[in-house]
Amino acid sequence: MGPAEVRRAGGRTFRRVSTNAMLSSPTSPTEPVNQKIKAAALDLLNAHPDGMKAVELRKLILAKDPSLKSKVVEWAVWELSRDSSTIHKPAKGILTLTKYASSLPPPEGEGIVPASSKKETAFYEPFAEWLVGAGDEATEAVVVGGAVFKAKWATPDVIGVYKAKPSDPIKFLPELVSAEIKINATQSIIAFGQAIFYRLFSHKTILAMPRDIENLGEDDARLKSLCDLFGVGYVLFDKENLSDPNFRFIVPPRRFEPDIFYVNSFARRLLAANKQHFDKLFQ
Repeated sequence: MGPAEVRRAGGRTFRRVSTNAMLSSPTSPTEPVNQKIKAAALDLLNAHPDGMKAVELRKLILAKDPSLKSKVVEWAVWELSRDSSTIHKPAKGILTLTKYASSLPPPEGEGIVPASSKKETAFYEPFAEWLVGAGDEATEAVVVGGAVFKAKWATPDVIGVYKAKPSDPIKFLPELVSAEIKINATQSIIAFGQAIFYRLFSHKTILAMPRDIENLGEDDARLKSLCDLFGVGYVLFDKENLSDPNFRFIVPPRRFEPDIFYVNSFARRLLAANKQHFDKLFQ
């Protein structure tokens, strides 16, 4: 009987497989296999500058080499996706090479949005000041708005951050506050949709509408109920008085935990668009 065999009760002989032999199996997540999978992934991504869905990438790798195990390929691709120096994620579940990132168009469904009217933008700075002062929802706030990020519904008019002060005995991580401001009372549905989108990367979102929305009856009541239901802060203001808009909470915002993927995506866009704003909020 050979050294790799062992006889058990009943006279049956079993083959003993060493741990080293198991680890060297081509279907196990060994380093050579990992590198082989990653090399195949990089080749495929290099051939697709616009990026690929991670699930499609794994399918192509498995089709190219059927001897690989699905779980091993999934693990290796996931590990590769964490290397930000090599892999860029333009959207959740999409991978591309970092060298192609700057040439990518906005994700599907996102396009350049027209800049808000001059009259509407005039309320951004007063709202940012109110958010830090009387609103007491942020310790710092900056005006973004327009098409700064060149992406539909991805650019709040005002972004604030609530962060620990040097005098606070207990420190905490910064919390993002995003605001959408409208001067047209008939745009309540669009405005609410934008505010809900900001929940992806914000701990709190606020929707500011002109006070004359109260003249629309059901529109105001429905918007107020929706904001209360989804935790969106609802603010009314006087659009006819720029020197004193008198911002006032009708429904206070509730805090939610955002998706960290979209938080980082937003932070990268802000840093690329305006480093001064980024530093003011996060430094």
